[in-house]
Amino acid sequence: PAYVSGCENEALDYGDPLETLGILRMFYDWDDEREFFVAAVDPSLPTFWGGIARSGEDATWVRMRTDSWTSAPWFHRGAATFAHEVGHLSGLSHVPCADGDGDGTPDEESGGATDPFHPNNDTFPDCALAELDPEGWYGFDVYWSLWPLDGPTVISNDPAAAAPNQAFPFMGYNNPDWTDPFHYCVLLDYYGVPCDTGALGFGVIGDAANDGGDGGDGGDGGDPEVPPANDEGFHFFAGTITPDRTTIDLGLIAPTTEHLVERYQRQFEGSDGHGHGEFLLRALGDDGVVVAEVPFSDQGSQHGASDVLGFGILLPYASDLSAVEVLDHDGNLLAMATAADSSIDSVAEDLQKIVVLCTIDPIMVDWELPIVLPPGWTTTLLYSHDGGEHWMTVLPKVEGTSAAVDGHPLPGSDGGVFKVVASNGFEVIEGTSNPVPIAGNAPIPHISAPLPGDVIATGQGFRFEGNATDREDRQLDDDAFAWSSSLDGDLGSGRLLDVDGMTPGVHDVKLTVTDSDGMTGTASSVLFVDPDAVTPTPSAELLSAVESAFARQVPDEDERSEEPAAGGPGGDPADPDDGPHEDPDDETTAVPWVVGGGLLVLLGGGLVVARRRG
Repeated sequence: PAYVSGCENEALDYGDPLETLGILRMFYDWDDEREFFVAAVDPSLPTFWGGIARSGEDATWVRMRTDSWTSAPWFHRGAATFAHEVGHLSGLSHVPCADGDGDGTPDEESGGATDPFHPNNDTFPDCALAELDPEGWYGFDVYWSLWPLDGPTVISNDPAAAAPNQAFPFMGYNNPDWTDPFHYCVLLDYYGVPCDTGALGFGVIGDAANDGGDGGDGGDGGDPEVPPANDEGFHFFAGTITPDRTTIDLGLIAPTTEHLVERYQRQFEGSDGHGHGEFLLRALGDDGVVVAEVPFSDQGSQHGASDVLGFGILLPYASDLSAVEVLDHDGNLLAMATAADSSIDSVAEDLQKIVVLCTIDPIMVDWELPIVLPPGWTTTLLYSHDGGEHWMTVLPKVEGTSAAVDGHPLPGSDGGVFKVVASNGFEVIEGTSNPVPIAGNAPIPHISAPLPGDVIATGQGFRFEGNATDREDRQLDDDAFAWSSSLDGDLGSGRLLDVDGMTPGVHDVKLTVTDSDGMTGTASSVLFVDPDAVTPTPSAELLSAVESAFARQVPDEDERSEEPAAGGPGGDPADPDDGPHEDPDDETTAVPWVVGGGLLVLLGGGLVVARRRG
């Protein structure tokens, strides 16, 4: 594979895995589908990097390493890389943090632009999760039992903290990684929970809206105009830029879906939020007039290979699109692809159809093309289990005119259909198969708690946690999950189930999941209820501190009817002046674990979360 060290690949091949993943994601159109696709690479493969993502796109690959640090056992390499690469997909740039060679330049710049709004820009080369503050910006390792560790770890924002409490921003190159408050706020806002970085004391993202900046379109430095999407679909072009050569390797036409509209709009949200970039993808109509432009920067984020840049750009469908160009910041032409290079316009319109035939036992899909496709065309095999309402990619970049799809995880159907789509980015031809029956699939459950080896004391409550995937139902209701124990019988239902008073002894725990077709899947684990163990209880001193904190923060009945104070719960987070304010007389700052304005206190093996006053 192109991402494995030692394989004979040209530098231009490094983007190939991302192009393939991009095709897989592009044709998925279920509303409940996850926003990003992440390919998990076997950790035994000696990859060039831990992962690669392209900002503005929706697919990445990550080498799923399972090792952690001896000094910081809570730090999981594969999980940290996963978060880092998905951060790039959601538009986050690097944090200037590491300077391993001591040259005064952030090492992160070797893998893409750094975020000009992150507070570390003002402190580099010093790097921390946040500035030192009496109230802290502490993380709390709530998943410590999954690995398992002996107990939770408090992650400090102090870069001088000793291991295992030391951590650095997850979008930088210093390890171990943790979520810093700046990115936690951005994350909340991204998913629709208002959070204003200015109210937290950081620079407000978007301050440079009218400053021009370096620009990407060679104009007056203002925001580039975003050409509107339309209902006819999108052109997609991908390629690679090296110091010696630029290529446009892939062209597709995809239908308009809500997901692709969001992805298209995200392309114009560069690290400065205004779509300025080092390069420009320009689309030309038949008369040579520019019909669309998308500025972009180093989308590759290839961590140590900054001389190899990748791009994948969506353009609104235009029937008269005749050429696409890649230009640098100075307007120099780097690469060009034209419709005439691989056109099949000479084929009569009634032949612009692919004839597709599907057979079962085994499942084979064969098709006939109206013409031998010239170079530059890509063929994709899709499948629908619901008569064409929704589609999924089965095989991207298919070569030849047949494909065996046995063994692929297809949703079951009485009349599943396959579609073959061939495109060069300017034109598209397609065809749909005859309906065929596809066998259904049972749910695949997974138990997160208990894990084998978990022990609780007699009388201690326990929360059972499970989930499942189902290829037909996709999202299963809570009542599809049934828990049982070898000692206590049926325990109840739900993804999450709290149970008290379990019988002492070794419980063989079973989770049974049933889908709408009546097919079932099971998972099992073990939980030991130790009759000799003592249920952990907090000290009287800690209970007194917590009670005092709650007494100060819970308003009286008369106060509850009043309007909330600015900066507190219910305040307007959009107002930079409406945020956390210091209160020198607020003794709640003595509570040690504070996360984004909330307190975390360990009580009896569980977490109590309380909000501190604004």
